[in-house]
Amino acid sequence: MSEENTEQPKRHYNSRPNNRNGVKRLKDVTIKAKLIGYNNTPVEPEKVQKLAAMGCRDADISRFFGIDQDLLKKNFLRELELGREEMKIALRRAMFTNAVENHVSQVQIFLAKNILGMSDNPVNTEDKKPLPWNDSDDE
Repeated sequence: MSEENTEQPKRHYNSRPNNRNGVKRLKDVTIKAKLIGYNNTPVEPEKVQKLAAMGCRDADISRFFGIDQDLLKKNFLRELELGREEMKIALRRAMFTNAVENHVSQVQIFLAKNILGMSDNPVNTEDKKPLPWNDSDDE
């Protein structure tokens, strides 16, 4: 299994036409990719990270690139972990925004329970003994 970095030119269109006829010209862009597997499939680490940040599973990402899932984990573990952390941060940011700026009470309650440790149930400090009962009138 060959694992080497290679630079492959990729062509994309400019956003605006470059000439008078309105025809878009191709522009060469260099993309760094790793050659993975026995058939040297080029896999871009940035794309792996972006797909992981979108919440894609390892199986989905490996199928997208046409490589084995074990090879994906072996060669791009760092990118997978970074992408998943980016996803968690984005979700936390969205939840916080919904709770604080948009005043969504359900999200406020969820965050209060999970981050602040609040609870709907009162906390018993003693074991569940009944309160002492006194029938005498001797107060």
